[in-house]
Amino acid sequence: MQTITLRRELWFFQDPLVNATVAKSVAALSPAFKHLPAPVRLRASGALRAWDLLSERDARVAKARRIVSDPDTGSHEAFMALIDAITPSIVLSKVDREGAAEDLRGKMSAIMMPLTFWWRGGALYEPTLSLGTLLSGSDIASDLPAQLLTPPLHTLCIVPPWQHRHHCGGSHAIFLFEFPGAPAAGATGRALAMSSFGASETGGVVAEGFCVTIDDENAPLQPVIDQELDRQCSDAESAWELHQIEASRDRWRQRLDYVTKTLLYLRLDGAELRHLQPYSAAPKAFPGLGRRKREEKLAQVDQLYDRYIVGPASLEGVHGGEHGERLTPGQALPAHWRRGHFRMQPHGPQSSLRKVIFVAPVIVRADRLTTVD
Repeated sequence: MQTITLRRELWFFQDPLVNATVAKSVAALSPAFKHLPAPVRLRASGALRAWDLLSERDARVAKARRIVSDPDTGSHEAFMALIDAITPSIVLSKVDREGAAEDLRGKMSAIMMPLTFWWRGGALYEPTLSLGTLLSGSDIASDLPAQLLTPPLHTLCIVPPWQHRHHCGGSHAIFLFEFPGAPAAGATGRALAMSSFGASETGGVVAEGFCVTIDDENAPLQPVIDQELDRQCSDAESAWELHQIEASRDRWRQRLDYVTKTLLYLRLDGAELRHLQPYSAAPKAFPGLGRRKREEKLAQVDQLYDRYIVGPASLEGVHGGEHGERLTPGQALPAHWRRGHFRMQPHGPQSSLRKVIFVAPVIVRADRLTTVD
């Protein structure tokens, strides 16, 4: 698990094309693009187009792209492939080479998330404020199996509403990359890498990574998460590293809780999902315009993005029955409401099958409230 706050430049590349590409990528992490979701930043800054061009002209980067684009490639292997491709032309600061190398790794870690997203053909998912209210007021049954922690695609990015970032450990975006478990580690199942993209108090970008390996799809879902955190603690090589892992435990529990509930919701029969495609529908050619005007138009288009809107637009269907009280999107669940929950329900012939269902929060009638001593 690694947290990186991006800071000043300590390095450059001798190859002008590599230098320009990485410079545009670093620019994507600046406050100038903070109004855009993490993947869109990379395209809006011109970095995505620059990486595509670089992979066409540089054999090393082309090879790295093939590795990164393969959804069966693990996150660390993909990261090292790209680093190895651009390292030959790097010049590190002579004053602080170790600090320069750390700064480069930090920036590339943050850049790697959206770049991998685009090269693997990922999709953006934006839960509605109403869905976030339902999820934060709901729990997950303890018997839900790990197989339910399965994204609809091998690569996606979940962008929570800004009002619910505190439910996600401060994440502005959470990337999910699913790939087979590494044979060298004795894994026989699959791995799910999660990368958090957020902001520090000083306005910089903070990137964090976490990977869960699932060997037994029928194992209870929730212990899998704590087991991974415990494993990382036991592997910590210093007291500082152990402290960092322990400090991040609550943040990752929040993020994993949000991600898990969102993925569970997507499995429901009645899940609401709308596909908006403003980028795909926008014109990309502007005949008759001069170069400057054409570039301005393209820059505007590059800030558009296709995404799936997940969840209801309102909470009209969730109310207090005869009491007439309704939940408001963004509010915390009132104390006199019973929390919702995800659980398994038998169905099919002789109830031989099981599927996940969601029971929404509901108001508790005053005459049924019990006094707690």
